[in-house]
Amino acid sequence: MNNLYFKGLDTDHQEFDQVKRIFNQEGLNLTNVFYSYTSLPLTSNDKIMFDINDEVRRSNPIGQNVNVICNSIGCNFGVLAANKSPKIKNMILISPRFGQYSKEEKRKIKSQKLTQSNPKNSFDSEKIKTIILFNKTKSYTNLAIEKIKIPILIVYSKNDVYVPKEYLNDLASKKDNIIIKDIDSSSRNLLVPKEKTLRLIKPYLK
Repeated sequence: MNNLYFKGLDTDHQEFDQVKRIFNQEGLNLTNVFYSYTSLPLTSNDKIMFDINDEVRRSNPIGQNVNVICNSIGCNFGVLAANKSPKIKNMILISPRFGQYSKEEKRKIKSQKLTQSNPKNSFDSEKIKTIILFNKTKSYTNLAIEKIKIPILIVYSKNDVYVPKEYLNDLASKKDNIIIKDIDSSSRNLLVPKEKTLRLIKPYLK
């Protein structure tokens, strides 16, 4: 079965090639659905959904059943795709950012931002549009994941303050098709290096 990948905000061509190599070494295919999210329209959720589904079809031209693997902001678009496409049979969400934060989580995020000093971390137009799309689809994603019945594995790092852990664990407690796994990692993309995450998710890639 092929695996479709919805990348995170900062995943560039080089990082995706690294992730794809890791999958290939394990005998797994990986196809990137979007190299950039700037092609998605901002006008309405319906138009966003149409374009997402169109890209999923393009990435899966022979119409086989697929797994969807998403990272960070890409989890929004993967969830929206899985809510509509009958070809998506399993979903893995890595470090998802959608959902509601608790008061304590908001405090930790605020504290993290105050202690970060990244003067070189500029936001180009692509990143800005992706963040706007993320915020625009966030509430829609929260509703969509409630309707999805396929198996969903959610993986996040215990150290990642930007993951709404309480929301996700509460969601898993209500839905039998959702499993939560947390790991210790300081990596921005948990698929790099492979030994920490791929070993964990591989049994779920059927």
